[in-house]
Parts: sequence; C-alpha cells; structure tokens
Amino acid sequence: MKMLMNVTFPLEPFNTLVKEGTVGEIIRRILNDLKPESIYFVEQGGTRGAVAIIDVPDSSRIPSFSEPFFLKFNADCEFRIAMSPEDLGKAGLDKLGKKCSEPLQDFPACRCFNTSESCTDNLEVIVGELLNHQTG
Repeated sequence: MKMLMNVTFPLEPFNTLVKEGTVGEIIRRILNDLKPESIYFVEQGGTRGAVAIIDVPDSSRIPSFSEPFFLKFNADCEFRIAMSPEDLGKAGLDKLGKKCSEPLQDFPACRCFNTSESCTDNLEVIVGELLNHQTG
C-alpha cells in the first residue's frame, strides 16, 4: 500500500546535529534502511520537514518507518494512504456516486432537517428507523 509520510523536525536536536556535522550521515542511514520511493525535504509551518512516498506492505511495518525519525530527531510523523490514478479508477466512484445521490427524504435520519420538527423530539423513532433501514 502506498502511503505519504509527512515528517516534521523540531529545531532540536536537529540544529545541534547540523552544528556537529552529523545530521547528513544520520539521514543517509535512515533513508538507506527505509528505501522510500521518493522523498523531498521541505519547509513545514516554519520548521524543517520531509515528505516521502513509501510502500507499506503491512500496517505492522509503519513503526519501522516512523521510529528512526522519532528516536533520532524527536520528529512528528503522519501517514496518509495514497492512491495512484489506476487505484482511483478501481475505487468504484460511479457506483458510490449513485448510491450517495439518493434524496435525503428517503433516509429517515434526515427527515427532521427537512421540517420544523426537533430531531431530539423524535430521536427514539429515528434511531429505530435507522436500525430497521440498516437491517432491512
């Protein structure tokens, strides 16, 4: 599974590692281990950052991507699933679009938004209808 990994580096210990002349070697070792498909170093919110495209074959591998940045730099890491145009083509958006185009009044929970009724006045009725709608 392709993922976008967003890394934000705090000023410390990064500044100290730059001054010591060791930051480049640390980053090289991490990247040699991680083997990202691509990585770009960027500014993020006024601090240093990196954006990488990685292949994560199993979610249990996520720590192997983030821990080196956590442990060496006290960095923050965020992950987002990424789709290629081919992946998006397989997503079935046309079918989802048709399903989500049903009028709101056909869905019991939306009825109170189309009238002057209070949703809380009819909460038990709406919940019951929703449960019947899901199982029926």
